[in-house]
Amino acid sequence: MYQQKQYEKAAQQFVESNRLTTDPQKSSRSS
Repeated sequence: MYQQKQYEKAAQQFVESNRLTTDPQKSSRSS
């Protein structure tokens, strides 16, 4: 379970990082 949570966290970070490159404006608000 712990590993799965860590994987989810990494996936979310990757998605947010991807969003940063796609929408800089949205990333600014997320930062």
